[in-house]
Amino acid sequence: MGPRRPRYLRRRPRGGGGGDGDERGSGARARRRDRPVRLRGRHRAGALQRAPRDRLRGEPRARRAPVPGGARALAAGLAGRHGDRGAPPPGPPARRRRAHLAERRAQGRRGGPARAAVERGAVTAFPRVAVIQFPGVNCEAETLRALERVGLVAEVFRWTRPAGELRDFQAYVLPGGFSYQDRVRAGALAAKDPLVEVLHGELERGKPALGICNGAQVLVEAGLIPGGGGVELALARNRMRGRTGYFSRWVYARVEPSPCVFTRELEPGTVLPLPVAHAEGRFVGSPGRVPALVRAGQTPLRYARHDGALATAFPEHPNGAEESVAAVCNPRGNVLAILPHPERAQDLGAVPRQMVGPWPEARSRAFDDGAGGAEAVDDAGPGLRLFEGLRRHQAWIELVGSDPEAWSALSVARARLPAARGLESLRRWRLVELGGSLPGAADLAACLHRSTQFYNPNKERCTVRNAPGDPAPVRAGEVALLVRERGGGRRRAAERWWAHETGEAVQVREAVAWALGFAAGVDGPAAAAELVALSDRRHGLLCNPFSQIPSLPGSGIPLPWITPGGEPGEPWNTEEEEW
Repeated sequence: MGPRRPRYLRRRPRGGGGGDGDERGSGARARRRDRPVRLRGRHRAGALQRAPRDRLRGEPRARRAPVPGGARALAAGLAGRHGDRGAPPPGPPARRRRAHLAERRAQGRRGGPARAAVERGAVTAFPRVAVIQFPGVNCEAETLRALERVGLVAEVFRWTRPAGELRDFQAYVLPGGFSYQDRVRAGALAAKDPLVEVLHGELERGKPALGICNGAQVLVEAGLIPGGGGVELALARNRMRGRTGYFSRWVYARVEPSPCVFTRELEPGTVLPLPVAHAEGRFVGSPGRVPALVRAGQTPLRYARHDGALATAFPEHPNGAEESVAAVCNPRGNVLAILPHPERAQDLGAVPRQMVGPWPEARSRAFDDGAGGAEAVDDAGPGLRLFEGLRRHQAWIELVGSDPEAWSALSVARARLPAARGLESLRRWRLVELGGSLPGAADLAACLHRSTQFYNPNKERCTVRNAPGDPAPVRAGEVALLVRERGGGRRRAAERWWAHETGEAVQVREAVAWALGFAAGVDGPAAAAELVALSDRRHGLLCNPFSQIPSLPGSGIPLPWITPGGEPGEPWNTEEEEW
């Protein structure tokens, strides 16, 4: 018989019945493994499900049903690994691997932060701003550019789209132009559009809206300004000395104390050079109505001279509006109707040379630099400051139980400081302010809750304010105080976490807020002022002025509060100077 053959020589290939396996053997199986697995029909659609409120760019016909829990990352992985990628590239394995990595990188660039967030199970609903365009509106392009420059996601929302889709946006801008050719009156026909009905409901929920020139006329005709429940104002034809009709010119607008979202970046008294271009821009109302709005703080901008004095004569006062009013907001501050065009003043180079003040001076200095003059044309201009108000939020974080730090400060103040004899309560918060491209209120609260960089939900509670009109956790009668560190307010770790989770760059600053409650009959603001700044061992406790900066607001809690408005050319995310 001869010697027995080794076992490995006696094995038969596992092909078809009895064959030598050249068609169905291991080589064919290896070739099958090289082919991409393709999920089809409902299986592939299920693999491409999206996270709640996330939009995956580049994914065809993604289903709207949310992925439950931790299955989201698995679904995103299936979508990335088993999509219809076609045949593998030819060549040796190393070349195939390189081609595969290049394809994945390209997919990551196309998907952007939304896809990355789905793979991590994050909540990312980007703040979307609708630029509402009626027929005849012609300033949508400049408005889009201004919104994108301050880090917001904006898109044109034309009158032909279903009105209900407006609810998917977090803010609204009605740009300038001549809607419906200004027939009947400027803004009269657009104010009757179904879009405005939906807009009215969204603004009652607190969403911000900015109406510029013709957009302001629409808001007034729709009764959304000044917000009393009906039409209380009109934008009448210009009243000018020696001429009638359309008038275009650069003017000065002075910032007034107001709860307005769009001017919260600016200190009262700031003078902004802005262009006007309208024929019907004169704010008028029933006798005494406009002066009452001025007293109520609902006129955040008024026409002025370059030195800040109110303008009363043409052409500094371009239309004859009562009380030199250039803009009116609602009582809550989230809706603003403004006649000047801030989107046309978003570039520093657009400010005319003949204007006077810090903005023209900054423009002249930039152009005098020589080689840098060409780049200075696109530096941030005065109009951009009004759009920056859309990107601020406050988070008030306090301990759920007793706060030992506040309790100790209250005990020492009562025992040692004369000004604290009427002090009955003392509460403390960590106040965090966020600025940049931020999501809507619900998703912002979810991100803060999920992160350990901001607060611990097991022992702390968080109250988020999205607009100056939103309530702060300070009780009626309490005196609010902010104490921030000199040059040390930035939270770098929180900014890195946010960029990792959402793919967006934000700025995070933190300070300490106190609420001081005094007994009846005690002058709270005066007593609080004595308790704030440390001067000797009998006066002051809560702030050392050599390392900290105190802030006692006169009325209401400002937003922003930690960082005041800067000078021309100084954006909010500028590094804090060393002291």
